Amino acid sequence: MSTVKNIQNLKLVNTDMRIFVLEDTQTMLDQIYVDLQKLGVKKESIAHAMTIKDALTKIPAFKPQFIISDLNLPDGKGLSLVKAIRKEKSFDKVPIMMLTTESEVKYILEAISLGAQEYCTKPWELKILVDKMNYAWEKLHKNNLAA
Repeated sequence: MSTVKNIQNLKLVNTDMRIFVLEDTQTMLDQIYVDLQKLGVKKESIAHAMTIKDALTKIPAFKPQFIISDLNLPDGKGLSLVKAIRKEKSFDKVPIMMLTTESEVKYILEAISLGAQEYCTKPWELKILVDKMNYAWEKLHKNNLAA
């Protein structure tokens, strides 16, 4: 997973954002927390769920500014979370990145067509994760970055 030696050169475009993670495997979830904290995100700025149902309950109260979702979950595909989030106007500027073991093009295309900004496969390199998160953020916030 995160094997980058020189982490000082890796920076998220916004380390103050609230990040919601939908991941059903505890070891993967733990690694995501570790990697986000290495990048400067505070632990209290990260929330998670292990099922889509739980995520749909927690997300409105947490008000995330970035969502990372697995694809294969105990109660369905993470794509249903993408669909649900994209129906809510209040989350239209919230980037969604899929983080999954599935690398088939059909899943990538479906995720993007439903409203995900990025797609990253497991296991991930920290640099790739940062690049994809920054790109996803910039896709939805490019007008704000120019100011």
